Amino acid sequence: MGILTIATLQGATPPYWIPGVGLTVLADWVFGITIALFAISSLVFMRMYFESKTSILYWYSLSLAPVALGRCSSFLIGGATDVQVQWVGRFALYLGAVYLLISVLTTRGACIRETQD
Repeated sequence: MGILTIATLQGATPPYWIPGVGLTVLADWVFGITIALFAISSLVFMRMYFESKTSILYWYSLSLAPVALGRCSSFLIGGATDVQVQWVGRFALYLGAVYLLISVLTTRGACIRETQD
């Protein structure tokens, strides 16, 4: 991280955001890769759930899917702020956060049951 920080401060890395212009092609690639990785991770964790039937994998895979959809909607609308799709994307991110909280609480409940047995 230190090397990357120094390289960025010296201008050796490509810009992510340009003042007055906005996001660059690099930012588009980062958004796209992030969306793809969230979607792929959701599918992988769902497959693991079908093999193990562990509730944390179920809720975690469900949390990753709406996060990918929320990021996708914000990627598609660009920097627009008065678009209704933005609210759909925010709702998807909030739903993903709720599912993530449920997965954490499921884990806590499983740990408590293990210590009681």
